[in-house]
Amino acid sequence: MQVLQLIQDTEGWMYRQGFSRATITLGYRPHWNKFRRLVGEETDFSKCNLSQSVKSIYGKDIFSTDPYRLSKTESNARKAFCALREFNSSGRVSRRPRSGVSIEKPLTAESSRILNGYEGHLLGRGLTEATTRNNLQVIRRFLAECPAEDITRENVLGYVNGFGKYRRLTAATYRNVLQRFFAFCSENEGLPMDIQEGFLPYKKRQGAEIATIYTPEELSLLLKYVSSHGKTPARNYALVLLIAVFGLRAKDISDLTLSSIDWEKGTLRIVQSKNQKALEHKLTDLTANALAHYLLDERPESEYIHVFLKQDGTKLADRSVSPMVAYAFICSGIELKGRKHGSHSIRHSLASNMLAADVDILTISKVLGHSSVATTKAYAKVDIPHLRLVGLEVPDYE
Repeated sequence: MQVLQLIQDTEGWMYRQGFSRATITLGYRPHWNKFRRLVGEETDFSKCNLSQSVKSIYGKDIFSTDPYRLSKTESNARKAFCALREFNSSGRVSRRPRSGVSIEKPLTAESSRILNGYEGHLLGRGLTEATTRNNLQVIRRFLAECPAEDITRENVLGYVNGFGKYRRLTAATYRNVLQRFFAFCSENEGLPMDIQEGFLPYKKRQGAEIATIYTPEELSLLLKYVSSHGKTPARNYALVLLIAVFGLRAKDISDLTLSSIDWEKGTLRIVQSKNQKALEHKLTDLTANALAHYLLDERPESEYIHVFLKQDGTKLADRSVSPMVAYAFICSGIELKGRKHGSHSIRHSLASNMLAADVDILTISKVLGHSSVATTKAYAKVDIPHLRLVGLEVPDYE
């Protein structure tokens, strides 16, 4: 099995077994990534290349060294690599999540049956692996505390009231996940509807739903800055322009391939990473010229099929897109005034601009690639007088 695939499979298995996101992200993934970068993602995993890599990273064989002679970092690395090695040989990891965590509690037979059924339901909806995994984690934690055989309105509301210890957005996300789960159970498992209806409406802070908006003058400053600064100005200009005109997400920008562009038809076609929904945009003169300038004059020669590359010819990671945009916002001279300034704020500005231009909500939903119009309506809750200042070019989506 290739190294990257092994890491992803091990991580997925650990999530399903109840390891927390923090445990995997902080205790395992950093060490796995060191190994992955050293040997390459497509290299076949073996105990030999793992052992050699570990010696190269830490200067000794941490597997055979007395554990009491290892530093904390080395001890954590040993734990992470032993987990990877064990999963490769047996398809499981013997180390368990910390005791006392609710998700570690075994589920009853009925709870396990319902959870498995809901997992099939989520997979049938075409959700990404990460979204499905996160949803199942929330549901499993709930079923560990409130077994399916004993679900009542009172213990459900008691469990939900415990969300007060979380941050506002985290609590809202957990509530939404549970509500969708209860709707599924009401339809398929005979769960009483009064349990689902027992959720009180979630009230956001006043003004919290207002989207971040930048005026055309501010976005022009941003585009002017990225086109004249840095080592890859043509790439950054084309990248930001595509977000501003088509509202592409960072992941979709990163995954854009050369075959996504049809120069004869003048279209840009993508399959969104978030919901696997296909989108086709008509290239404007401005976006077509920006892409052509980058591809002809600045893009390095590479075997990679992706449009946007790093200077060394490898794929530009999606996690690099928003920080680049945020840094450009800061350096461009725009007064941020506490506004968000990542790549997604430009996507918000596009939705707001189309709303200001009296484009109907269904068209906006289509352009942004939302699975539900309800999601688009959240973008529409904006300061209308402010929106009237926005006037970016809105492409034709006939």
